[in-house]
Amino acid sequence: MTFLHDNPLIRARIAAPPNASLVYCGNFMRPAWQEIEQLRQIYPQVASKRLLPEVLAAIQTPGTPHPTLLAWAKAVEQPWPGNGFIAWRALSGIYAANAKGAVSFYIASQVTKAK
Repeated sequence: MTFLHDNPLIRARIAAPPNASLVYCGNFMRPAWQEIEQLRQIYPQVASKRLLPEVLAAIQTPGTPHPTLLAWAKAVEQPWPGNGFIAWRALSGIYAANAKGAVSFYIASQVTKAK
């Protein structure tokens, strides 16, 4: 998290193009991104949206052992309960906060009010 704190210019780039942000929630057994990939094959309006991992993959991280911000996130996500959950939650929050224009939201099929 120090890396994100110390690099405001990189933090500012954690955003999709205007009107292309797609945030989602899923569950462990069937991640929402898998459902979104299927929907992209059917609906052009979904295909035009950008997910957080796609945005992170396009952000270079010079001066670090990781070529992209996605590689950094994957490197720090273990152990998941301590590092991964916190890192991805922070990245998701930054992504949502930096969104411009309309933001789409997807709730996976297995997510219910009780869960």
